[in-house]
Amino acid sequence: MYGDGPDRTVVFGSRSQESGLLTYETATVAVLGDGFVCRSMAIQNRGKSGGATVAVRVQADRSIFYNVTIEGNQAPLYALAHRQFYRECKISGSTDLILGDAAAVIQDSEILVSPDSGVPAYGFAAVTVQGRAERFETTGFVLQNCTIKEIGGARVEIVLGKQWRKGSRVVVMESYLGEGIAAEGWKVRVSSAGGGDFAVPEKSLYAEFENYGPGANTSKRVRSSTVIKERSKAVQYAPDLFIQGYSWIPQAGVPYQGGL
Repeated sequence: MYGDGPDRTVVFGSRSQESGLLTYETATVAVLGDGFVCRSMAIQNRGKSGGATVAVRVQADRSIFYNVTIEGNQAPLYALAHRQFYRECKISGSTDLILGDAAAVIQDSEILVSPDSGVPAYGFAAVTVQGRAERFETTGFVLQNCTIKEIGGARVEIVLGKQWRKGSRVVVMESYLGEGIAAEGWKVRVSSAGGGDFAVPEKSLYAEFENYGPGANTSKRVRSSTVIKERSKAVQYAPDLFIQGYSWIPQAGVPYQGGL
């Protein structure tokens, strides 16, 4: 699905949970077919606040988004399942910007927290909400060489991730973190017993590697998060190893960096 650029080709809808829909039902665009490629367009959900307003729901293996703007209020990108790659995209919303249980790498992209709909009900804005349940699952979100910041005078606490399930996995690496990023970095509920939706330290991962900018100081991060120090460990989350990008991304003719 190709457009003439995010400023010229716009697909939009306005469904939201406020009208009684489930999260996945609010999507403006739903992607199911393996090998899907979307480039040079904008996809928006202009629905009101009051729950999820998904712009794109992706549950297709080997899906690629290049130069795509994804906009909504809550959960604009629902990366639901399978391997996904995003390059030079812009993702903006007020909270839960990237939701789901895919194995997704977002590279060289802008992730923008906007205050358009005010402060979220729970008092902070989460960039990611990742839904891996067990350690053996290969899913997770990787944000590599991205810009993550507040726009439009946002005055809300921003965290890189909000824990959802006990095995949630998010890695933010080589990225610029704006001044709006909270010192604690993450919102994680931990329980060694693993009851309910509490994170289990042995199963979950909230990690950072070589980020920079005013929000990148890790000295006050929550104890349940990790700072990766070795490049040999960080490279495991780059596209070639994490989503086997070498075997399918080049065929689409989009730029990508396979390693660090």
